[in-house]
Amino acid sequence: MFVIIQLNSSDDDEGENARLRYELVDDAGDDNDDVNDVAVLPLFAVDEDTGVVTAVASLDRETTPQHRFQVRHPVYYSITLGGA
Repeated sequence: MFVIIQLNSSDDDEGENARLRYELVDDAGDDNDDVNDVAVLPLFAVDEDTGVVTAVASLDRETTPQHRFQVRHPVYYSITLGGA
């Protein structure tokens, strides 16, 4: 396993509403470009807390010279409901 990239994000909210979590999104599909359409989720992982993207499987540049994926961080909100 080796590190590909360290991502950084910020949120101007405070407390629990400022919580950011990273998710890896597979971007494989036939979109008529030069990137091979290979599923990347078995090959890469992202630490949801730190944003560190790692390769978790062997990569062969001769058979697949490029991989495409997205990393997103959904917004989480902490909501407290109370009765009157």
